[in-house]
Amino acid sequence: MRDIERETFVKTLALADGNQSRTARILGLHESTFRFRLCKLGLTARPPIS
Repeated sequence: MRDIERETFVKTLALADGNQSRTARILGLHESTFRFRLCKLGLTARPPIS
């Protein structure tokens, strides 16, 4: 199941040109939930700007 979620996130991120907010909307997730799950899967679209 984790592999399917990972693949879905990767493909959707690519579809959204790496935009995490847009990806979360496409997947029907709140942005914080999306980012939490992204981290749990070991994926990052872009490093946070500090």
